[in-house]
Amino acid sequence: MINAITRLTPRVIAYVTIGFAACWVICRLISDFVWHPNWGPLEVAIFVIEGVIAYGIAMVLCFQIAAEYRHSYWLRVAWLCLAVKSGVAVVRYALDDPMINLIRPGYYESPWSGLARELPMAVALSFLVAGMLAMAYGFLQMGLGFKLERRDWAAIAGVIAVLIAVIYFRQDLSAARWKSMPLVLQAQIAIQILFAVAAAISIILYRLSLQMGGGQLALAMRSLIVYIVLRSMLVFVSMILLPSLFRVDRENFVTMFVYQATPWLFTLAAVYRFQLASNATRHVAAWRVRELSAKRVGIS
Repeated sequence: MINAITRLTPRVIAYVTIGFAACWVICRLISDFVWHPNWGPLEVAIFVIEGVIAYGIAMVLCFQIAAEYRHSYWLRVAWLCLAVKSGVAVVRYALDDPMINLIRPGYYESPWSGLARELPMAVALSFLVAGMLAMAYGFLQMGLGFKLERRDWAAIAGVIAVLIAVIYFRQDLSAARWKSMPLVLQAQIAIQILFAVAAAISIILYRLSLQMGGGQLALAMRSLIVYIVLRSMLVFVSMILLPSLFRVDRENFVTMFVYQATPWLFTLAAVYRFQLASNATRHVAAWRVRELSAKRVGIS
């Protein structure tokens, strides 16, 4: 199983994402016509399966990447934190399964499901931020020159602006409906703060990766940026902007369709980074074969 996961490519991840997206659309249509509402939204079951698989793959890859950094403490810590983040995300998706309604009727609509969704996510994002901070510190310890450009500062300012808007309109967040359990709303606000911190750090990491030569490391950081910013923006757009300005349901088709694909962006970042080491290993092996062949020709 681990060998199969480590052989994944960005193209395979793209095909899997498209396949799950098609399944989600079909389940959404089924939910609207023949699915019993007391069983919970059928398309959310696809979220659960998709999230568990995507973050499960990412967890394995992050542990494999961490093993490469035996002599770099902070980079090893960084990828271990990202692996733990992925593991916690797997648990979070499992607890968000609407099929639990079959065992415990009404669970998915209760504040307890909100707490089971938001609290693990806050923990997962804490590990994400810790991992990214460790990664940035590890890169800076290499003694590389580093300078943020104006567009980087503009992007960070945009992240802060979105965070301020989310906090200002916090009563429009989905967790605000559970007045009997304010901890759910507090956890959701903490999630948005953690997303903003992670987005700012990811911009710094992306700039560092470009100054280190770009390549697959830059692609990994870019995927990470898109994952973090998209998840944060989806909350702002679907829960605050669309309902306030256009009276559109927060769980509308477009935003939910985009949301179901976001876990694969994190997996894609891990795949790009893992391929960096795999390609290097293959190049070294090929070079050694050529050297050995040249020596044999010289002897003969």
